Amino acid sequence: MIVCQVSDVTVVQQIKATHNEQPTFFVYDKYPGGIGLSEKVYDLWEDLLTRTLEHVAGCACESGCPSCIGTQDTFEQAKKK
Repeated sequence: MIVCQVSDVTVVQQIKATHNEQPTFFVYDKYPGGIGLSEKVYDLWEDLLTRTLEHVAGCACESGCPSCIGTQDTFEQAKKK
């Protein structure tokens, strides 16, 4: 568990990051120089991915809705069952 406010850590996702052309998550502290909060995410990464998959798979929508994948205008039939 990471004890912080939602506004303390930011996650930016890119469908195709410019440096590797792969789907990428950038997790960082919102404090100049950081205070170590985002580093703790790496210890929780497997559990976070497992919970994310369960959340998306458990949604009854057909192709991904704001409740399961967030608001995305670029995904056509993004969710695969």
